Amino acid sequence: MKKTRIYAAVMSMALALGLTLTSCDDDKEMFQISDLPTQSTMATDKNAVVISNDNLGQTVCTLTYSASDTEIKSTDGTSFGAGAYWLQYTLDPTFASAESKSVVPNPGNNTFSITGLDLNTMAVKLGAKYDVPTDIYFRILHAYNENSKETGVASDPITVKVTPMEVPMITVVSKEDIDVVYATLQINAETGRFEGTYPAADKKEAWNKAWNFYFVDTKGVVYGCDDDWSKPDEGVNRSYKLMSGRSVGDDYSHWFDPGIAADGVTMWFDLGTMEWGFIFNKTSEYPDKATAVCGGNKEELKTVLDAGLPSGVYTGKITASASSISFEYSGDKTFDVEVVDADGNKLSALEVGSDYIIELNLVDKKAILKLNLISATLTISSNDQGKPLAVLHSDVDADGNPTGVYRGFVAFEADDHFTAIDGNGVHYGVNDGWDQFSFLINNEEGDGHRNFWTPGDAVNGLCYAVFDINNAKWEVNDVTSFDVVSKESAEVVYATLKYNAETGRFEGAYPGDAEVWNSAWNFYMVLPNGVMFGCDDEWSTAEGINRSYKLVAGRSIGDNYSSWFDPSIPPVTMRVDPVSMTWDWEVIATDKKDLSGVSIIIVGSDMGWHEDWAPEDGIKMTANGDVYTAVFENVALTDQFGFRATSPAAGWLGPDNFASLGDNLVKDGNIKAKTPGIYKITVTATANADGTITYTVDGQKTGNLPAKDLSNQAQGIKGSFNGWTVVNQSKPAVNGNIYTYTFSGIEMEADAEFGFDGDLNWVGKGGLTVNSDLVSEEGGNLSVKEAGTYTFTLIATANSDGTVSYALSATK
Repeated sequence: MKKTRIYAAVMSMALALGLTLTSCDDDKEMFQISDLPTQSTMATDKNAVVISNDNLGQTVCTLTYSASDTEIKSTDGTSFGAGAYWLQYTLDPTFASAESKSVVPNPGNNTFSITGLDLNTMAVKLGAKYDVPTDIYFRILHAYNENSKETGVASDPITVKVTPMEVPMITVVSKEDIDVVYATLQINAETGRFEGTYPAADKKEAWNKAWNFYFVDTKGVVYGCDDDWSKPDEGVNRSYKLMSGRSVGDDYSHWFDPGIAADGVTMWFDLGTMEWGFIFNKTSEYPDKATAVCGGNKEELKTVLDAGLPSGVYTGKITASASSISFEYSGDKTFDVEVVDADGNKLSALEVGSDYIIELNLVDKKAILKLNLISATLTISSNDQGKPLAVLHSDVDADGNPTGVYRGFVAFEADDHFTAIDGNGVHYGVNDGWDQFSFLINNEEGDGHRNFWTPGDAVNGLCYAVFDINNAKWEVNDVTSFDVVSKESAEVVYATLKYNAETGRFEGAYPGDAEVWNSAWNFYMVLPNGVMFGCDDEWSTAEGINRSYKLVAGRSIGDNYSSWFDPSIPPVTMRVDPVSMTWDWEVIATDKKDLSGVSIIIVGSDMGWHEDWAPEDGIKMTANGDVYTAVFENVALTDQFGFRATSPAAGWLGPDNFASLGDNLVKDGNIKAKTPGIYKITVTATANADGTITYTVDGQKTGNLPAKDLSNQAQGIKGSFNGWTVVNQSKPAVNGNIYTYTFSGIEMEADAEFGFDGDLNWVGKGGLTVNSDLVSEEGGNLSVKEAGTYTFTLIATANSDGTVSYALSATK
C-alpha cells in the first residue's frame, strides 16, 4: 500500500503541474490507482474483555471501521462495484492464517458489535485456553471479490485481550415439556461446537417419544427450526438452520425418526452459524464401497445410503471389455451375487464394447445389468409441477450418433424437484439426497431420489442446462439475458435481450445505438456463459415484420451461420423464444406513459382497504427519467395488503401486477410481509417504450411491531348451539401480556360447532392451540365431543413482534 499511496501523490502532483504520464503494458496496475480496493481504518472500544456468565448475552466489544463506495476495477476493466469486505481475526499478529467473516458495510463509519458468547466462541475456536488472557487480532480486509483475498488491502490490526470461559451446556428438550431432557451437549474446544449423544444413555425410555424437540441454553433461550419441521433422515451430517426465541409447544420444533439410529447419534449445535447436525453411531453390515470389474475396466459404483449408512445397493455403469463381470468390496467381507438382465434372466455373457447400467443389490444377492443405449433426447420432468419441463437433445459425434451430452433451456420453478428420463425410459436421479452437481441411475420416477434445483439470479428459474450422463454430471446456468453481437466480434453488442416471464421470451430493442445501425447487417446471439446461436439456413433476411428464424447452438464468430437484418427497417423489439429456439421482431412503439401525476396509496388489513379515496390521500410518484417511485415510511404490516393508483396506472395493484416483490414480501392472496413488523415500502413503476408499465415493490423491515394491548377487546362465543349469535361477550382478565377470557355455563350437544368472535375478530379452528381432549378440530369448526355444560378458557398472548397467539382449554 505504501507504493500505491506514493504513486497516487505523484499522479496528483503531475496533474497539478499539467504534466502527462504514460505507461507501458507491463505495469498497468501502477496506473489503476483510483480503481484499487481502499484501505480501511479500524478501532475498538475495549482493549480487554473478561468473559463471564453475566456478559455472555451482552455486547462486550464494539469494532468501528471505515468503508468506501468508490467503484474499483481490475486491470482488464472488469468492475467489482465497491468490492467485498471481511472481518478477519486470529491469534497470529502476522495474519498468516485467520478466520474470516463477510460483512456488508455502508460507506463511511460502521460498527460491528460482538456479544460475550460470540467473542468466547471466536477465542475457543482459535485455540485460546479457558481463563487465560489471550490477544486476538482483528482487521478489515477489502478486496475485489471473495476469490481475491490474497490481493486485498487490509487495515492496520487492532488487539483485544480476551479471557475466555468454559461455555455453559446446551440441552435437547421435549417439545411438550422443557423439563424432559433427551441429551446434554457440552462445548468441544477443538470445534467450538456443542456436542453430545442423542438420546442420552439414561433417556432410552424417552427414545420413542423423541420425535419433536428443541435446543435450550442455560439462560432459557429456546432454539427452533426456521421452516416448521426439519427431518434429518437423508444423510450423515445433514444440518439445519436454527432460530432463537421460539416457545416450547409451537410448530418450530425439530423432528427425528427414532428408527433411523437405534444406537443414538452424536449431535452437534453451532451457536456461531446457528446450525445443527448429527453423526450416526451405528454401523452397516454392508461395505462402504463396491467396484465393478470387467476385463481391464474397473468402475467404482455409487453407494446407496439408508439413513446415512450403506444399504447394500450400489449403482453405476461400465463398458464391457470382457464377457464376464465380477465385484470387489471394501473391507474383509465377500458376497456371491447372480448376474441377471433387466427381466431377471441370468446373463451368460456380456457384449464386449457395449455400455451397461449396473444395479448391484447385496440384499437380494443380484447384480442387474442393462444395456445402456444412448438416447437422442432427455426429458426433464418436474415432480412438483407434475409435467415435463423440457426435452433436451444430445450432441452427436462425427457419425451422427448421440454422445449422451444433452443441452437446452429448462424453465425450472423455485426449489423444483425433478427427474431426467431418456428416450429408452431410463431415469436419472440422485440416490443419497438432493444434489445439484451429480446424478445416478434410478429405476423409479417421483421417488425420493430426485434432483433439486435452487434458483440463483434467474427470478423465473429459466436455465441453460447441460446433462452429461456418461460422467454422471449436470449443471445449469441461470439465464436472464441474450446479447446480440456482431458477426466480426462478440465484444460488439448491438442489443441485450432480457427475459420476460409473462411471454416466456427474451426481448429487447435492436439496435440500441443508431450509430451501429448501418453495420448491424450480420449478427449472432450469445448467452452470458458463451454459448453462441446462429441461423440454421446460413442467411436469414428480414423481409417482413414478425418473420421468425430457427436458431442453432454451437456456432462460432465469423462462420457463415450468422443472421441478417436490413438496416432500412426502423428500430424493432427483437424476441427470442428459448423453447422453439426461434427469433422474431416487431417495430418499436414509442408511446411511453407519463406517470409524474400518478398518486398511489397503500391499503390492506392493517390500514383499511379504502375503495373510496382521493388522490391527495396517497403519495405522488417521483420521476427519475422513465422510472417513477413512491415510498411509504413506517408501515405496520401483519396481514395482506396492496395498492391503489390513479390513471394512467392500473387502479388496483396486487401481487400479479408486480414483476418483483423483493426479498421480504410474498404472495399470499394479496401481498404479505414474510415476518410482521414496521416496514419501508418502495413501489417502482417503469414506463416502457411500448406503452406498458413494469411495476416492482420492495419492503425493508425497519423495526418490530409493539405488543398489542387487548385489555379493552371484548370477545364472545357463538356456534351451532345458539344459531351463531355472539353471547357471553366480556373483556379479559389481564396478567402482563396474557389476556384470559372465560365462558362458563355453555350448554352444548355432542358435535356442536363453535368459535369466538368480537373485537379480536373470529378465532376458531386453525387459529389457536387446543389444549383439551374434549374439543375436536376435525370438522369445519371447533366442536365438542360430548354433550354437557362447558367452561371454555381462551388465552390470548400478545407477542413482542405485534402478533397475537391463542390457546383454548375446556372443562365439563
